[in-house]
Amino acid sequence: NESVERDIKMKHFLLFGWLLGLGQVASGQAEVLRHFELAEGTNPHGTPVVQNSTVYGTTVYGGSNGYGTIYRVASDGSGFIVLHHFSGANGAYPVAGLVRRGQILYGVAAYGGAGGAGVTFRIRSDGTGFRVLNHFKGIRGVNPYSRLHLAQFGPVWYLYGTTTNGGANGTGVIFRLRTNGTGFSVVHHFSSGPLGTRPAGGVVRVGTKLYGVAGSGGAYDGGLLYRLNDSGGGFTVLRHLSVSDGYGAVFNTPISDGVWLYGSLQYGGNLGYGTVYKIGLAGANFAVLHHFSGANGAYPTSELVGSGVKLYGTTFGGGLNAVGAVFTIKTDGTGFAVLEHCSNQTGANPAAGLALKDGLLYGAASLGGANGLGSIFKVAL
Repeated sequence: NESVERDIKMKHFLLFGWLLGLGQVASGQAEVLRHFELAEGTNPHGTPVVQNSTVYGTTVYGGSNGYGTIYRVASDGSGFIVLHHFSGANGAYPVAGLVRRGQILYGVAAYGGAGGAGVTFRIRSDGTGFRVLNHFKGIRGVNPYSRLHLAQFGPVWYLYGTTTNGGANGTGVIFRLRTNGTGFSVVHHFSSGPLGTRPAGGVVRVGTKLYGVAGSGGAYDGGLLYRLNDSGGGFTVLRHLSVSDGYGAVFNTPISDGVWLYGSLQYGGNLGYGTVYKIGLAGANFAVLHHFSGANGAYPTSELVGSGVKLYGTTFGGGLNAVGAVFTIKTDGTGFAVLEHCSNQTGANPAAGLALKDGLLYGAASLGGANGLGSIFKVAL
């Protein structure tokens, strides 16, 4: 997928900005839990997951084989350990973060596996029991970039996800499989531009419907918001995204409170730096909650996290140091505030979203930190 790979490259070209970023000022709120080193994994892009007092996540590169890692670290920064080094054969370059059910973590790697097109995997939270659940290739989908979504059907749990390429038309799929690896099926094959292509963002299930965002295609070629039945069929476009709405999705999976969808879009809006939006589940009452200005953040690339009437998120660029920000905004669009201006000292260019636990936000910076290879940080509310 040219658009997604262009975005990934753009993010790493910003390393040049990191090298020039002398004299930056940190907000003083972020506490770094880990500065990444090459041997343990580098450049985390996926949203962390927090269980009790432990943070779990992935790195895209580095590790013993250079294909990325799965890690855990205590919420106070102690006890860092690599749970798994990807080998290529069992997956490579896990761009997305993990999801958790009990003591099992689930995720995707965007490349590698038997078909070279990515895998779905599971691993226990103690690092044992790593297993590939599915190898992607061709009509099954190619290159899963976004985090999985867990959904329960009676006693059975399913994993839903998207691939950016592959499928019947080569423009991506929505898939599902059971958490034991059986029952894989493609729920939807993306097709032509007007119906959206390249679903780099994942899906969220509300009731019997799946909701998501396509990163390109649509009436204005800026992507679209969609809905379909959780078993497939009933694909409906909720909104064709325009420049003024905001457009472009990399890992920008929407979230829902059961009434509204909330999300961010990477580009566009009134000032060109991306937006935060909401839309009703039936597609009505779309509203831009915030237009990023650059000074208060730019280019949000990940999902939001909500608590009550507040939403929290990150931007990849912008802010005081032009290397990203952590922000909050209320669901009615009021109360926008920057909680942390990212810096090269503590971590720059967060491509990942945030995890919220006990009044603390946990995030991952894809660059910066002591070694320039990214960091894991937390911000107190």
